[in-house]
Amino acid sequence: MDTLRRAGFRQADAIAVAVHEQVSNFVTVVPNEITRACAAGTVEHAWLSRFAEGSYVSVSLPSSICLTFSRHVGAQVLIAGIRSSRDVNPGCVSITGPEPVYWTAVREPAETIEVVASAAVRTAIADEMGVPRAAALEDMHVGSDRVVWAIAARLRTGLRADGDEAPLAYDELIWRLYRHIFATRFGGRLRERGDGKLDARRLDRVLGFIEGHLTDRGLNIATLAAVAALSPFHFLRSFRRTLHMTPHRYVRARRLEQAREEIAAGRDAEEVAHHYGFAHLGHFRNAYRRHHGLAIGEQPHQRLDARSAGPEISATS
Repeated sequence: MDTLRRAGFRQADAIAVAVHEQVSNFVTVVPNEITRACAAGTVEHAWLSRFAEGSYVSVSLPSSICLTFSRHVGAQVLIAGIRSSRDVNPGCVSITGPEPVYWTAVREPAETIEVVASAAVRTAIADEMGVPRAAALEDMHVGSDRVVWAIAARLRTGLRADGDEAPLAYDELIWRLYRHIFATRFGGRLRERGDGKLDARRLDRVLGFIEGHLTDRGLNIATLAAVAALSPFHFLRSFRRTLHMTPHRYVRARRLEQAREEIAAGRDAEEVAHHYGFAHLGHFRNAYRRHHGLAIGEQPHQRLDARSAGPEISATS
């Protein structure tokens, strides 16, 4: 969800004009965002406060892929002059087509990763996969996708924790993300046979097993390989090619996601740490900050400029 900034509508003039036409009494909201550009395009992680209709507009750029970490009910969107309402669950993937998507009202604080590949990269991938007409993508609200989630989690860590992540790493992830979307949503196929990835049934089986055993300290490669009906060597290689992270990194990421939810619900941080296999609270704190870009118990809105709060929004508005 690439947001309009104080720097003065640095998106294309046409987008800026459209936003001004659609929004009256425009009030600046200051998001907390980090954007990195590389040869393949741009990646951005953003925290944004809630905002009411008429106070702010957030723009999803054309042909972008966005994963939302936060939950939203009744978010108001505008596409090509048509208004609609969207419910967004954590981990939901949104794909923007040739038209930008204007988010005109969001009741809850938002956390998103948005990836925008250059036109040249999109065209090259679409041509390679035999779907040239899909190069600009289409507007889709596609629900959860674990591969996209894994890539988004890696990007968030790179942007918020690593800071100096090499542009080449972002470059590779943009190519992999768009290849995955063209394959799963637009029927694209690579010319060569077999890519060494886990097939859909094996992937669902393994990820379902992981979700059901996040608190199991005995979770190991041999067990996961057996679930996938592969040798440990082939499982490790296939898992990494599919999700672009090791099984260990994926399991830790899922544990930290669940830990954040439980701490937000009021559970003691040290208890949560032990529940998910962290023997030392200090190690848990470091891992938590690196994964979320936040301290334990800290909420994204605390990182936002106080001026970004905008008008209050009631639960019934």
